[in-house]
This record gives sequence, C-alpha cells and structure tokens, in this order.
Amino acid sequence: MPTTTATRTRANAPKPKQSKRGSCLGRYREGDTGAVRSIVALAGAGGSVVVVDRLAGTKADARVIACIAAEEDPGNASLIAQLYLADENRGRCRELTSEDLSSSPEKVAGDDGQGEDAVAPNCSDGVLDEKGVCYSIRELDGGESGAARELRWARRSASGEWQALTLRETIGHFEDYEPFMAMAAAAVAANKDDPAIGVATLHCELRRQQDSPIVLNRGIRAAVLRAVNEQGLSLSEIAARCGRRHSGCDDFSSGDTTWLQRRIGVKKEAGSDGPTKWVHTDVLALIARDGLGLAPHEVEV
Repeated sequence: MPTTTATRTRANAPKPKQSKRGSCLGRYREGDTGAVRSIVALAGAGGSVVVVDRLAGTKADARVIACIAAEEDPGNASLIAQLYLADENRGRCRELTSEDLSSSPEKVAGDDGQGEDAVAPNCSDGVLDEKGVCYSIRELDGGESGAARELRWARRSASGEWQALTLRETIGHFEDYEPFMAMAAAAVAANKDDPAIGVATLHCELRRQQDSPIVLNRGIRAAVLRAVNEQGLSLSEIAARCGRRHSGCDDFSSGDTTWLQRRIGVKKEAGSDGPTKWVHTDVLALIARDGLGLAPHEVEV
C-alpha cells in the first residue's frame, strides 16, 4: 500500500469512529515470520496523525502507512487501517523516522499519484462463499431510510435476486471481518456526497460493529481445540479453570463443558438453529486468560 496523504476531508458527513492518537487500530500476523504486528495512530506535528505498522507490544520495525493532516477527519486513520489490513498484498512501507513525527505531512508523505481509489476495495465486487453464493454491497430500495436507493450488504439468491443483509450477518457468515469492514467503509466514503444513494444504514452498521463488545469466536474456538488436541487438556478442565463447574460438584476438573462448547461455537444454544459465531469480549478474555493461560489478543480474530 503506498504512503499517501490521507483521504478526503469530511465536512458535513456523519463521522466514523475516531481513533485516539497512539491507540491500536488493528493487528495482523505476518505470513512469513508469524510475528504479530499492530497498526497504531501516532501524534505528528501540528495536530497531524501518522499511521504506523510496527511489531505488536514494541516500537520495533516501525513503518509509515500514511500521514493525515490536522485539517482532515481523524477518523480517516481508522479507515486507512481497515483498508491496509484488508489488502493481503500489502507491501513493506518505508521506515518511520523522527521527521515523520516532527514535520508536516506534506513534507514527509508526498503524493505518488495514487489516491484512496487506488487502494480502496471496490464495493461492487462480489465475495463468494464456499458454496459459490455471492455477497456484495448493492444499491437496493431505500425502504424506510427515505432514500430512493440505498447501499446495503446483500446476498444473491438462486433466482438471481439480491436479499439485503446486515454487515454483522455478512461477517458472521464468513467468520471474518475483512474485507467486509473495509468494503463498507470505502462504500460510505465514496458515496456520502451523493444525494441519490443512501449510506446511513451501512454507516450505522459499520459504527455499531466497530463499537460492539461482541466479537467473532473463531479464534478462541481454534485455541481451545488446539489445547485439547495438542496439549492434552480436556474441555472439562478448561471450563473449570474459568470457574464454570457443574452444580454441586467440588471436583476441580469437572467443568461445565456445555457452557464452554456454546461459548466457542461448537454446540448450539437450546432453541437456536445452530452454534453461535459470536462471543462477548469479557467471556473471550476469561477463557483465554484463565482457561488457556493466553493473552486475550492472541486469540482475537
């Protein structure tokens, strides 16, 4: 991804979730080394923000992704991070220097002619699931939104019709946040000034997902199953470590396996159609920390 001065200024549009300077905007694992890297927003000169890719938990091997001028929307840092994380072919950005934090973005970030449209996912591109069903952001009837047409995530039925879905339903189906979060953000940014196309619902879903304490349980499920298959731990022992034991049982190793299986999505709740793909962050942290002895961020998707 090229290092560019960030995306367009948002004057009157609803603002996306703003990132705190110095806060983590996301993490990923390098395919070649397996090292966990984090995307952070650092305070630059004159109120600017520098988006940096560096080794998680340290300040080592810091690389500049983008520099955002003070007059731009601070929420652009989150948008750029989402686009960067969604790009599996992301390249090695240049090293962070002291000048990046002490000089204005115009002096350190130059424009190589490739704006946000060069890296933003195309919202009209479909994503196919394992059965070949297409999921895409489409223009659908506005309904109660008040707009004649509205951008929504949708699934194509066997008859060729598009069925509206929420961003959360789409993420849950694929059990992955990307490229769906980045595609939604790009679609909102590209169409926010077009009065003929509504983006309020998509924007609301994006904000809700960013702020939600309910997260995908795929990572914690994999960690639990790995502990069972490779370390010899039982589901009962893991549940007991989390303080979840069968009623009236004093045996430490006799944990409530049903509770654990439901939380990690291998057993459905009574009355539900199937296992859940979601878990509260507090429960994820409990299972990771007490049940497996892992830091919660190690099992986040």
